[in-house]
Amino acid sequence: MNLVFLGPPGVGKGSLAVRIAKDYGLLHISTGEMLRAEISAGTHTGKLAEKYINDGNLMPDSLIIEMLLSKLQHSTAKQGYILDGFPRTLNQAQELDKFVQIDAAINLDAPEAVLLKRISHRRICPVCGKGYISYMMSSNLCEQCGVEVIMRDDDKEEVVKARLVEYHTKTEPIIDYYRSTGKLISVDGDDTMEGVAAKVEEILEDLKLANN
Repeated sequence: MNLVFLGPPGVGKGSLAVRIAKDYGLLHISTGEMLRAEISAGTHTGKLAEKYINDGNLMPDSLIIEMLLSKLQHSTAKQGYILDGFPRTLNQAQELDKFVQIDAAINLDAPEAVLLKRISHRRICPVCGKGYISYMMSSNLCEQCGVEVIMRDDDKEEVVKARLVEYHTKTEPIIDYYRSTGKLISVDGDDTMEGVAAKVEEILEDLKLANN
């Protein structure tokens, strides 16, 4: 299965994508992680991406799609994959369909108040990058590094609200696009991770049966 995971900031699509990918033997592809890896490795794509980022410009769709298609040609993607963080715009979704077959777009959603509350409790270790939920921690120290966890700048309320506005403007049209192609599957994300995962797994089992 080749899947796209959609949803606003804070809905938990990244964590869910990791879990579902592991359970179903799919490759989890996060475009954000790919970009950071390319930049860290100093590749040609990474240098171009870094220049766009440093100049405060959005990366062109063609460059992101080129990077993504290179990843999809790897043998680890042959058994299926989950795209997390891509597509982000209608144009990206339409361009993606020219090159690959997407079986379903899983759209997670939750009320904005729930999203803001979740994000306000997110913390990250500044050393190893491990993520935490503040109210689930016995202390404010990273279990691996022993240093104090922090809130990322892009998790602050004013930034999150701006990200939600951008999401509604640029990403929501993708939902209508996948609905028009019959590939959209909406899931209520206002639940525990276990609850949401159970809903998605039930959907995927039905999808597997339909494709066999």
